[in-house]
Amino acid sequence: MRYAFSKYEGLGNDFLVVEQARFPEVTAELAIKLCDRHFGVGGDGVLITGLRDGRPFMSVVNADGSKPEMCGNGLRCVALYLADRGLVRDVAFEVATEAGPHFVRVARDEQGANVEVRMRHASIDAADVLREERGRFLDAPFQLESQRVHLSAVSMGNPH
Repeated sequence: MRYAFSKYEGLGNDFLVVEQARFPEVTAELAIKLCDRHFGVGGDGVLITGLRDGRPFMSVVNADGSKPEMCGNGLRCVALYLADRGLVRDVAFEVATEAGPHFVRVARDEQGANVEVRMRHASIDAADVLREERGRFLDAPFQLESQRVHLSAVSMGNPH
């Protein structure tokens, strides 16, 4: 079977970007095969995009087959893909994700394109990072083998 995709990179993450209208359903099994760096195309995940009811959208399937709500670097790639393909005309627009809409802006100059993504506010609430914990996860002690370290966790609203 043949698949039409583009490969985009955003701040070190590489993704297969597929337009839903031109690609069959991306199952977890298919994403795992495609993202395999030894036997597939290789990538950190598959980004499904296009227009739904005339509005841009994005969904993500990670290389391990899991489906996160959002991916910031993936959203950068999708925004540029939508602009490159002429699916959006505006420089600034919203993209619907499983985590809600996110505002993006694609700016071009002679050196290429820069994509800005408006992420959610950062949270240090432990429940946003570690589902079993409560309170703030800031400078928390953690035993790592024979060494005690202090960790802080921050959620940007894109668990994956």
